[in-house]
Amino acid sequence: MESGLVTEAAVVGVPDPVTGSALVCVCVPAPRARQEDGLRRQISDCLATRFGAPYRPHRVLLVSDLPKTRNQKIMRRVVRAVLEQKDPGDLGGLANPEVLEELRAAANR
Repeated sequence: MESGLVTEAAVVGVPDPVTGSALVCVCVPAPRARQEDGLRRQISDCLATRFGAPYRPHRVLLVSDLPKTRNQKIMRRVVRAVLEQKDPGDLGGLANPEVLEELRAAANR
């Protein structure tokens, strides 16, 4: 989906006590996107408009990078584990381990 708001994103499902599961969208904002609370709302609205209200994310997190393999594939299992505050398992294939702390901080805001 082309919105011009983000350069990369990972969407994962996490447990939710009310609905059973909820979508969390972790985004790397585009350089020209203004990083403010309004950006989170714009991303959420864009997803709901494009895919329908059931796909509106429960949360939108903004980070500078996503955890990736050396081949630049996004490691969604690591994103999900951090959001659920679980052990991410083997991180041997993680090319940028420094992003985990930023992701943890964003998840706890």
